Amino acid sequence: MLRKLLSIAVVPMPQVVKRLVYRRVFGWDIADDVVIGLSWIDVEQVVLAPGVRIGHFNMIKGARRFEIGRNSYMKNFNQFLGPGLHDHHFPTCTFVMGAESRIMSRHFFDLSGDIVIADDVNVGGRDSQLWSHSRFTRSGERLLAPKTLTVESGVYIGARATLVHCTIPRGAVVGAGAVVTRSLEIDHVGDVIAGNPAVVIKRGG
Repeated sequence: MLRKLLSIAVVPMPQVVKRLVYRRVFGWDIADDVVIGLSWIDVEQVVLAPGVRIGHFNMIKGARRFEIGRNSYMKNFNQFLGPGLHDHHFPTCTFVMGAESRIMSRHFFDLSGDIVIADDVNVGGRDSQLWSHSRFTRSGERLLAPKTLTVESGVYIGARATLVHCTIPRGAVVGAGAVVTRSLEIDHVGDVIAGNPAVVIKRGG
């Protein structure tokens, strides 16, 4: 409880003080030039590389590891929500984003499992949802299971897309409103994945 209260208290602090508290008290790896706006971070382990920018009113909580690579940024009002650190059904709860990647505003990331975003990825527009768990039934009881969602390098994700524990291949364009529930293969950089359920509908190259 004390840690949670401190994670809230640090939100409005000046950048120099905020970085110091995150390093000394929380033990996080925060580069000297990282800028974190009025955003709440309440996870176990954080790694923010040089040049990372996090905007305002983002909520990042309930995960075990949150890592952003060099010169990547996110804008405002994004939610990264895991099940919490005391739920043994969800042992990983990880978000990792590579270098030079960008997340715009008002997107949702489910950190029940793992979300891995490679270099030079753009989560564009707003209101996309990225899910990393599945549901199954055992002995009549509905249960959740952690999964992995992977977005490979050079991908562009349009507004209001829904990605469900799948792999988006390198260089693909996920169209606005697409619902991707399985991994798809493309032939050329710039191929478009779109529709519900999503298919490859346009060839690039």
